[in-house]
Amino acid sequence: METCDISLVKQEIVELIKTEPQNEYEFDMCGQSGIKTETPLYTQRNPEKERRKKGWGTHMEYSGTRHAHENIHREISLQCKAPPKLGVGLLSETTQNLSTLVNQVLNERSGRDQNSTDRSVELDGELLRTHDTMNTLQSDLDKKIEELKQQTEVVVDLTSKLTIREAELASVTEERDQARADLMDTYLAQDEVVQKAREARDKAMSRKNMVEIQLAKTRVEMMQTSSQLMEAIQQKVGLSQQLEEWQLFSVMAA
Repeated sequence: METCDISLVKQEIVELIKTEPQNEYEFDMCGQSGIKTETPLYTQRNPEKERRKKGWGTHMEYSGTRHAHENIHREISLQCKAPPKLGVGLLSETTQNLSTLVNQVLNERSGRDQNSTDRSVELDGELLRTHDTMNTLQSDLDKKIEELKQQTEVVVDLTSKLTIREAELASVTEERDQARADLMDTYLAQDEVVQKAREARDKAMSRKNMVEIQLAKTRVEMMQTSSQLMEAIQQKVGLSQQLEEWQLFSVMAA
């Protein structure tokens, strides 16, 4: 497609050269950065017609104007340091240069397209490798997570067993302390054992005496209660007899 465009451009330039009139023009050949710019500075004109149309003055005025234009053109030509008149051959040279530049641009574009294609293929390969690496890492991560779950279950089981072992250890420690205390008691001196026995006996005697005293007090209170009960019974019997006598007296009186 690009080759066809170049051919069309070349054909149009050739047609332009063929149809270009053979009159010579004055071009500004001031070249900057190695590039020629073609700008018409002064074209052929008919001074007499212009003088008649615009109502110019005398021939002296026209000569002065023409000399002024020539001086301006001369100064521009000296500043540009280029020949004042160029022929149609310059257009052919320009066409050739343009064709060369177009070919260079197309070659550079083709090279860039090739580089872009290579870069795209390289990026696709890197993307594929990265995707494979990511899948591998994801698989490894899943395995690690599963292993972590199993290890967590093991830790929970071991924690439960450790709690049980701590309770058993506390019980064994308590039994050991009790056995040690009993062992220390067996190593006491004989007099200490006798003293402890005496103290225990004295305490038992004291408790026995207190119980006997309480029992005696209870017996006395019970005897007093029995006596009061007998008195109450006797009073009740006496009242019953008095009531019967009063009832009998009432019947007889009636």
